[in-house]
Amino acid sequence: MWTDAPASMLHQPSASASDDRAPAPTPAALPFPPPLPRTDGAGPTDAHLVARSADPLPSSSHPLAMEEAKAAQDRDHKFLSIAVEEAYRAVDCGHGRPFGAVVVRNDEVVVSCHNMVLKNTDPTAHAELTAIREACKKLGKIELSDCEMYASCEPCPMCFSAVHLSRIKRLVYGAKAEAAVAIGFDAFIADALGGTGHYRTANLEIKRADGNGALLAEQVFENTKGKFRLK
Repeated sequence: MWTDAPASMLHQPSASASDDRAPAPTPAALPFPPPLPRTDGAGPTDAHLVARSADPLPSSSHPLAMEEAKAAQDRDHKFLSIAVEEAYRAVDCGHGRPFGAVVVRNDEVVVSCHNMVLKNTDPTAHAELTAIREACKKLGKIELSDCEMYASCEPCPMCFSAVHLSRIKRLVYGAKAEAAVAIGFDAFIADALGGTGHYRTANLEIKRADGNGALLAEQVFENTKGKFRLK
């Protein structure tokens, strides 16, 4: 067992007057290890004496982080695909323009809707607005703070305002507004929020879908542009 005895108290061989041998040199002090940290919870512990072990946070290249990111991407893709299907349905049914939206709560679809401007003869019956109206009716409340929205395209200012007012907590969209502008939709709608910081300061998470989700959403406009009229 290690003790804290000073070097002067270490055992040294004794030398008598009659001993003609040279006295043995005094040995150097032995290096004593630091005291073990207390485990009874009493007294402070110094960080340099106590090695604290902790699991490192997973980096973006950590297998666990990569697995979680893939699962989140697959989840977003699943619900966005429903919104894309609604966008095609809007045109195929003659109800409106190629836009779809889905409201999700606790990983379950509450409503899936599409643009209804032609069927309802209502220029405000956009997919996102229609989905919010239907979700509020179905859930019996005017705040959707426990819900997410998946939109086939980046919302226009009107729809974005409705998303904000309904307190939806997360918005995921597929195509950029520029993809709609490319086939003839009004450019001012895409530019309305540009540079204003509204997206950044809104009290909700906004994300553009990754990978194939965004690509499939953008293809909607090219695949349907000959099937509907803008005016």
